[in-house]
This record gives sequence, structure tokens and C-alpha cells, in this order.
Amino acid sequence: MKTQEQPAAPLRAVRQRQRRLPLAQLLFAAAGVALLLICGAYLLRFVGATTFHKERAFRVLDEIGGQLDSLQQTLANQLR
Repeated sequence: MKTQEQPAAPLRAVRQRQRRLPLAQLLFAAAGVALLLICGAYLLRFVGATTFHKERAFRVLDEIGGQLDSLQQTLANQLR
């Protein structure tokens, strides 16, 4: 019986390694996907914030341009 038990022990170790390997690969893949999602979310927030600031800058520039036009019309009317 000892001869039958000895080969079974290495087979158990091999099977446990085979079970652990897919689990480790799955955990590694899940961590990679989570990291990609976090990076993607950060990138989207950054692009959104940058776009908002650029749109705001153009709105302010448009408002300043409108005020300068109004000032020019006012000065032209006073010179008449």
C-alpha cells in the first residue's frame, strides 16, 4: 500500500498547483482590468474638466468681445 500512496502525493501537489495557477491568473487579470477601468475613469474626468475650462474660456472671451463692441458703439455715438 505504501507504493500506491507515494505516487498519489505528488499528483495531489500537481493538482493543487494546477488549481492555484488559474486562480492566480484570474486574480491578475481582474486586477489588470480594474486598473484599466480606474485609468479610463481618470482620463475621462481629466478630459471633461479640460473641455469645461476651454468652453468657459471661450464664453468669457465672447462676453469680453461683446462688451468691447458695446463700448465702441457708445464712444462712436458720443463723438457724433
